[in-house]
Amino acid sequence: MKVFARARNSAGSRLSMAVTAVLVGALLPLLVPTSAWAEDVSESEPNSSRATADVVAVGSTVSGSTLLSGSTDGDYFAVDLPSAGRVSLDLRFPSDLGAGDVYDVDVYDASGSQLYHFDVTGNRSDGSWLRSFSTFAPEGRLYVRIYGTSNWASWGKTYTLTPGFAAGNVETEFNSSRATADVVAVGSTVSGSTLLSGSTDGDYFAIDVTTARRLSLLLTFPSDLGAGDVYDVDVYNSSGSQLYHFDVTGNRNDGAWLAPQYISVPAGRSYVRIYGTSSWASWGKTYSLTARYVFDKSPAPTISGTAKVGSTLTAKPSTWSPAPTKFTYQWLRNGTAISGATKATYKLTAADAGKKITVQVAGSKSAYRTITTVSTATAIPLQTLTKTPTPTISGTTKVGSTLTAKPGTWAPAPVTLKYQWLRDGKAISGATKATYKLVSADKGKKITVKVTGSKSTYQTVPKTSAAKTIS
Repeated sequence: MKVFARARNSAGSRLSMAVTAVLVGALLPLLVPTSAWAEDVSESEPNSSRATADVVAVGSTVSGSTLLSGSTDGDYFAVDLPSAGRVSLDLRFPSDLGAGDVYDVDVYDASGSQLYHFDVTGNRSDGSWLRSFSTFAPEGRLYVRIYGTSNWASWGKTYTLTPGFAAGNVETEFNSSRATADVVAVGSTVSGSTLLSGSTDGDYFAIDVTTARRLSLLLTFPSDLGAGDVYDVDVYNSSGSQLYHFDVTGNRNDGAWLAPQYISVPAGRSYVRIYGTSSWASWGKTYSLTARYVFDKSPAPTISGTAKVGSTLTAKPSTWSPAPTKFTYQWLRNGTAISGATKATYKLTAADAGKKITVQVAGSKSAYRTITTVSTATAIPLQTLTKTPTPTISGTTKVGSTLTAKPGTWAPAPVTLKYQWLRDGKAISGATKATYKLVSADKGKKITVKVTGSKSTYQTVPKTSAAKTIS
């Protein structure tokens, strides 16, 4: 609790203040119910410098107010981080302070260099706005300053500050030059954010390779950043010459656009810079960067085996360089993954008849980008009906009589049969039943019937009877 008073030189004044303090101490328990008191960690003035900062443990809450005998107050709090990681600042205060500036929040490293600056307005009282920023810091002591002035609505109001922390492989500010770049091993993932006390931030990461290599850069970030520019990604050699530049937009958040644009780097140290500005939607959001090697050879697989329902096909991955430590498989039917078909072999089923079968083979190896290659398609023929008899015709071959088609027994059952009667080899309109009543137009003509057998996943077979001459 802050109490301030202007010191007076007279003994009478000092005596008066002492008496007042005694009276207040005696009366206060009577004026405020006991249930209204709550113990917490409160700032202890003066704490207006790093040297006098109050130490606040990660996860604990401290109360304070920007209030001093002067017109400004800056409260310093020291937070000790057990390792490098992301720091979240939860600053809460009364909700009735309007929409103007109410606090400046500044974050400093152990040496006093300013890392981050935030202008907190009165409509951000629940702490969610400040918590949303991805503030990364190295292991050790961090300082948070809560600053206010007497002409802001927050003057004398109580705020609470709760620092949170999550350990991880993260950027460590300042890393805004090659000289201060964070070293990232190939295959490992580092998290960061384009966020600094200024309006731009460029995070440098150093990558070391023993021989000239191709690398794949996977950059991922939140999906709700719109379609505009969100990051510039630049690659430099050890002397600082720019090798590559990529403009990354918000709709490329899953990394699939940048990852296959392989970069070639020389032996030794290269640098990747992730750059952003405060006007981009990515400002203060977390990104993840992973650099991986690229296979020198990753040929498409081949398929061996008989292309026939009931037979087993085998995927052959071909020769990769270097050899992957693991291959995974996925068989596809007309381009769609077949559920459960994830082994090197696949037994063809009736559903595959008449379809095109391919196999995807993914090669994976530690520190390498997983590559998926696809075989050429193997066409699976339709199955063949085992019995397709030639139909016969029964009945009197005379105008006015009815003829009946006898299709015989088709197999494997069931087989769907369709009929078409023909006059001198030409289809008779509407004559599509198993029976046909002869008309005057049939006199002297040759009548046949065509029976067509069909079954799913089987070849359709038409069979035509011997002709009957109508008298």
